[in-house]
Amino acid sequence: MKYLITFLLLLATFTSAAQLAIIQDKDGYTNVRADSSLKSDVLFRLIHGQVFYDNYDSPIPNPDWRPVTFSEGPSPGNCYNPPGKSGFMHSSRILYLRDIKSKLIGKISGEQVTLKNDSIEVGLSVTKVLSQPKAECLLGMDQGVGQPDNKVSSIIVCINNVPVSIPAEATSFLYQVDKNTIQGYVYQNLILITSGTNSAAGHYECVWVIKDGRYLKRFVYFGP
Repeated sequence: MKYLITFLLLLATFTSAAQLAIIQDKDGYTNVRADSSLKSDVLFRLIHGQVFYDNYDSPIPNPDWRPVTFSEGPSPGNCYNPPGKSGFMHSSRILYLRDIKSKLIGKISGEQVTLKNDSIEVGLSVTKVLSQPKAECLLGMDQGVGQPDNKVSSIIVCINNVPVSIPAEATSFLYQVDKNTIQGYVYQNLILITSGTNSAAGHYECVWVIKDGRYLKRFVYFGP
């Protein structure tokens, strides 16, 4: 039983963040194609700093290619089934977040999660929800049904003691947060901060992207 529990915990960790990725391409962009071939049509491009999802459970016609999906994420008008674009990307152009070697050191203290290295410090507050939220989107809840326990209430990023301006909507709708999923990665001119929930119903992962010292965007994907 002990080994089974350990295996399940490792599996949960792998599947929760294993498929989120960014591109690794010296040109700063990568083509996403209609099929797993360089001869197939280009459907769209992904640029450096955009986060996408590897559809790991989709059929793979060619092992050198991966089926991927890109989405701008949920909005108040479309919370739980946001539109996305899918296609195929050559595996050599994919860098999974889990494989980024430079990571920020994390510490959990009550409602505060701190991530840092010598020049970067990130603070996220995950606070209790005391009454039913009136938000139109309740990410982390199964189709927005139920009373969430907590939410991301703020995020602060400082680079060399200089704060990065982050809009209020960067933390909107993010409920049922597992503080253990909050991690930070540094790759080239990017800082990527992840957060999510390990619950099966309403599972999501959020990635905030800081590019060239400025807030770029957050990307939210729903997973298994």
